[in-house]
Amino acid sequence: MKLIDFHTHPLLKPANSSLTDSERKNLWHEFPVPETYAQLSKTIQKAVKSTDKTSQTNLGKVTQGSVNGIFFAMGPAERPFFKPNVRNILVRCFLPKKDYKKLARSVTGFAMSKIDKIFERIDNKKGVDYFNEELQPEFQYLLMQEKIQNVPNKFKIAKNYSEFKNIIDNDPSTIAVILTIEGAHAFGNFQTESDFVVPFAQVQSFSEEKIKQFAFIENIRVMKSQWGDRSPLFVTLCHHFWNLLSGHSKSMSPSKNLFKPGMDAIIDQFANMNVPMTKIGEQVVDELLSKKNGRRILIDVKHMSVSSRKWYYNYVKQKKQTGDNIPIICSHTSINLFTTMEEASAVPDTFSKDENAYLSRFSINLSNDEILAIADSKGIIGIILNEGRMPGELGRKAIQDCEGNPDMLRDIYVKLIMCNIIHIVRTINKKEAWDLICIGSDFDGVIDPFEIYQNALTLGDLPTHLMQYISNPHFDLDWIGVTANDIKTKYMFDYSAQEIGEKFASRNIMLFLDRYFQDSYLKSGSNIGDNIIL
Repeated sequence: MKLIDFHTHPLLKPANSSLTDSERKNLWHEFPVPETYAQLSKTIQKAVKSTDKTSQTNLGKVTQGSVNGIFFAMGPAERPFFKPNVRNILVRCFLPKKDYKKLARSVTGFAMSKIDKIFERIDNKKGVDYFNEELQPEFQYLLMQEKIQNVPNKFKIAKNYSEFKNIIDNDPSTIAVILTIEGAHAFGNFQTESDFVVPFAQVQSFSEEKIKQFAFIENIRVMKSQWGDRSPLFVTLCHHFWNLLSGHSKSMSPSKNLFKPGMDAIIDQFANMNVPMTKIGEQVVDELLSKKNGRRILIDVKHMSVSSRKWYYNYVKQKKQTGDNIPIICSHTSINLFTTMEEASAVPDTFSKDENAYLSRFSINLSNDEILAIADSKGIIGIILNEGRMPGELGRKAIQDCEGNPDMLRDIYVKLIMCNIIHIVRTINKKEAWDLICIGSDFDGVIDPFEIYQNALTLGDLPTHLMQYISNPHFDLDWIGVTANDIKTKYMFDYSAQEIGEKFASRNIMLFLDRYFQDSYLKSGSNIGDNIIL
């Protein structure tokens, strides 16, 4: 059985491990917990303990875990990530300014020289040209890494589906790689610190001349031209913070109180969170999807605000009416069990929203109407392996109650993931629903990975465990009101457990790539995947 991960961050730590190429670590390097973590106060350690600080998907682990293909999510770390939330009493009392850099290194794993450079800009209220100073050098670093041969394995960036498939099928000594970018801030030139927090209404009043100063459109065109067929297959439009293009959803773990802090006590996402798509964002979407300026680049809706996602789903629907099918991608996500996006966003994303839930109800996760929109577009859904995002508080308590019992812990994780999968299948209620689901782990993306699927070494256990459960369901999925018998009688649609496991592990990604990672679709034609009608 082949194994492919749709969303990972192998570049994040090594590409930022030094300011000079000669001292930069390679993609096979193992990164331990930074020494600065132990130097933080116990209270701050507790607030950030949910983020795994060791390597999860360095290529050594990818090789040892027999992962055949991975999608590299590129992109510079957003500058607001390095500015602690000074409005929070936790930060004011337990994080002195001298520890800001230690916190940054502890959470990101970046070299202190890179941290120093970032803080020099912050202290002098400077902006950053993300594209020319960060993304372009990251791409060049990646090309140099691709040439490295004296390692246990090597990787190759695939330019299309046939190349990717050939590596997967015929070259076991090579990891097949497809490039993506997480966060379209990567194309922007933010000239001053104030550019990071421009209010939504002010952005909407920008003149075309002012918009050009940020260089989003210009840089997208440069990338498509210079990167050519190595251009990313898709771009996640938003990440954790405001980027002048679209509102973002809350993604940091919530705090219960001063004694149970979450990441939101340390990191301030509030600026323009949940606002709609801006007119600049609409231009960027058009530019990325255009085939007139180079190869089409698809859009990933993860992290977008509910308002922006609504806009984009309607955009895709309108395009489809003209004969242009655009698949909706949500690369690393889980479900929230709300029927509509309106219901999901009606209650603020705070600790209390998840307090009595087994599955997180946060609006960043998918509601039923979104699942149906993705299915209608013949898109794809990557299931995230993040304990900070998938379970609600009752789900986390169920995990904690398994301490010391690995069999029980495995079953709880399988239950969490199967609740997500079966709910997606139940919502669509067609056999083709099984074509939409894949692994989108988000490894090395500043997450809290599941204990037994902690990194690429153990990723292959997941489809095996799912197949074992589907073959003989020995517990109900009562968190979503589904019995073990229901799985066999209502939701398998004549697939065997083996077939489902293979689809989840790799076949669905290959189907998606066969439809869309082709010049006939990305450059000239409109392959709408009519071999599967939803």
